Amino acid sequence: NFYANSIENEILSYISTNTLESCSVSDTVLIKIWNSPSFNSESPFKICSEIPIKIGPDSIPGYQYNWLNNENLSQSSIAKPLIFLRYQIENERDLKYAIQTKENQTGCVRIDTVLVNLQKAPDAKAGLDIEVCSGDTILIGNQNPQSDLEFYWSGSAGIINPQNSKVKFTLISNSKKEESVILQVKSLTNTCLAFDTVSILVKPLPFIPKPVGKVTLCASDSIFNYINPIGSLNKTSFSWEILGGKILDSNEVQAKVQWLSGRNSLSLLMLDSLGCRNKSEATIVESYPKPSGNFSISGPGFVCSGAFNEKQFELNGTFSSSIWLAKGGFINSSNTTRSNINFNPEANKFQVLVIPISDKNCKGDTVSKDIMFAEIKPEIHSASVSETGTVEILSAGLFGSNEAKISFSSKSKNGDLEIANDSINRIENLPTKEKIDFTIKAKDQCLVDRTSKMHSIISGEVTAKTLDNELEINTKWTPYSGNTTSIQYALFRYSESVQNFEKVDTSSSFGLRINGFSPFEKPRFKVRASWFENGVERISWSDEFETGLEIPKPSFPNLFTPNRDGLNDNFFIPYLYWYPNSSLTFFDRWGKQVYKADSYQNDWVANGVEDG
Repeated sequence: NFYANSIENEILSYISTNTLESCSVSDTVLIKIWNSPSFNSESPFKICSEIPIKIGPDSIPGYQYNWLNNENLSQSSIAKPLIFLRYQIENERDLKYAIQTKENQTGCVRIDTVLVNLQKAPDAKAGLDIEVCSGDTILIGNQNPQSDLEFYWSGSAGIINPQNSKVKFTLISNSKKEESVILQVKSLTNTCLAFDTVSILVKPLPFIPKPVGKVTLCASDSIFNYINPIGSLNKTSFSWEILGGKILDSNEVQAKVQWLSGRNSLSLLMLDSLGCRNKSEATIVESYPKPSGNFSISGPGFVCSGAFNEKQFELNGTFSSSIWLAKGGFINSSNTTRSNINFNPEANKFQVLVIPISDKNCKGDTVSKDIMFAEIKPEIHSASVSETGTVEILSAGLFGSNEAKISFSSKSKNGDLEIANDSINRIENLPTKEKIDFTIKAKDQCLVDRTSKMHSIISGEVTAKTLDNELEINTKWTPYSGNTTSIQYALFRYSESVQNFEKVDTSSSFGLRINGFSPFEKPRFKVRASWFENGVERISWSDEFETGLEIPKPSFPNLFTPNRDGLNDNFFIPYLYWYPNSSLTFFDRWGKQVYKADSYQNDWVANGVEDG
């Protein structure tokens, strides 16, 4: 046996000598000693489960290697194979491997032992592979933080705080691409590492051009249609998003919008076939308000008869330009605030109209001014006597007139009363029980005198006569004058029970006969005339009038003869029926009462009373 650990390729010479008797023979043997194969592997090797690692010596040219047991090794015929334990272990353990090294040149062989210390690796749970849309915020990681583990994420530049067990980040891509994110977990107990990968498919957002339509408009004309430039696509849906207005109707191709005054916006939303949703750039819509304020037209309010009348008008308010219009005439000249208009007196209607326009060319509401024809028509709609005895005249047709007055005349009094315009005009202290006539006189705007028709107050009277124990009353009144329509008259009598006048009867003539009144009544009456004028009921009241009947005084007979001969049998008092509920008492010459009646009815026949 040769141990040549310190010998490197030396040749040893050995001489052998054989002697026989006196003869000897010598021979030389040369022995060349080769080095054994070297082995420079570090052992033991420390590995983690599920983590591949190389074990064994460095490879030397001219050497052959053979692992005598190759379980969990990637190859058995190389110097440094990978050892990979594909399952997780619960506890640390040691493994032994034997490697044979042979030098090709010398055929020398060496067998060495390699020790492997197998340690448990931590779990790494990055999560399931996912698909996202560009710009989506992603949360990955299926583990909670642990004090004995370190986490680190890599593979995406967008990861914030990669040392967390779970990470949130955003991926943006203009094209469809796949990106891998790697989770590394390190055990602080044994420094073993574990890895897991999440594959993320990033889908680009669909491109959407902004809606097409009007971007500047006036609030008075605020409803417009807007178009989706893409149109309808298969497996794609569209919707609309509005700020500052209201979508009245829409589909995937267009939207009908009503805008508010001010700054508005409209965007198009799209959900594509990949499930990604995007919003277009907003179409900004400016809706300008129409001119506002207290607009008014100043100028003359009448047209005179005769030739064409040129009138000048002005528009008051805040605006940039205007449009002038005229009815019953034509525009002679105009500018932004002023217009000269020629009116035709024979036209049916006169009106000035102007449309104010803002600096954004938005039209405001039309402002108008009605122009009256100067030929006013003063009218009396009714002349009536009020409850207090005051005459009330309802006038009309005086708008724009000058020097208007009411003239009245009766048998005992005449006069004038100035009035301002159409109203109820009251005249005090007029004579009663007389026919009073009224007219209105006024000058129109062109100072032409105009006079109304004549109206009159109804004057009534009553006559009465006795009929046995009641009155027959005859009423008559003067007709109401001043209109051409049919008049209905109604007689009213004052009722003490209701403290007001109640209707008795109606008549189309000028009087009524009434029976059934008590002799002691002194009835009061009023007459009402009523008619319709242009669909409106007009009413005129007369003043009050009452009967002046004198009631006869009763007379007492100084004797009667109750002998049942049919002549003067009862004690009869003439006109007693005018005095109902009268009591009667008789005394004889000595003052003794012989008869008494609380409500005497002319029926005493002196039964049981002596003569005298």
